[in-house]
Amino acid sequence: MSEQPPADPSGPPPWQPPPGDQPGYAAPGYPPPGYPPPGYPPPGYPPPGYPTPPTSGKATTALVLGICGLVICPLILSVPAIIVGQSAKKEIDASHGQLGGRSQAQAGFILGIIGTLLVVLAALFVAGVFAFGSAIEDAYEDTCTTFSESTGEFTDC
Repeated sequence: MSEQPPADPSGPPPWQPPPGDQPGYAAPGYPPPGYPPPGYPPPGYPPPGYPTPPTSGKATTALVLGICGLVICPLILSVPAIIVGQSAKKEIDASHGQLGGRSQAQAGFILGIIGTLLVVLAALFVAGVFAFGSAIEDAYEDTCTTFSESTGEFTDC
């Protein structure tokens, strides 16, 4: 029988890379430098089994209003998306991590702003078309002439 060496009372030796490894080289089965070791979630994600906070109802409402305001009825739904989105962000910040959904509230808020800007731009475009049409009509009335076939002359309108 072979004898085993006595156990080291100070604990196991620190981990050493396998022989032949070079700095910056990740051996198969090991993560590249700067990444967490296997079994750990990437940065920014909660560890497995960690409960995520419930999403705020106002955040979901803001997102739905923002999407519908952008696609269906911007004049009516975009402004409430801005208001509800801002309110949801304040509520989520005040909950100190007990409520989630801040990104949904922010997305609804931004979509509400985009929908409102589209309405304003459309109103300015329509006003510009009417102003241009009125200017063309005034210019036409100033230079209006007709041709009389019976007399062969042009006359002012």
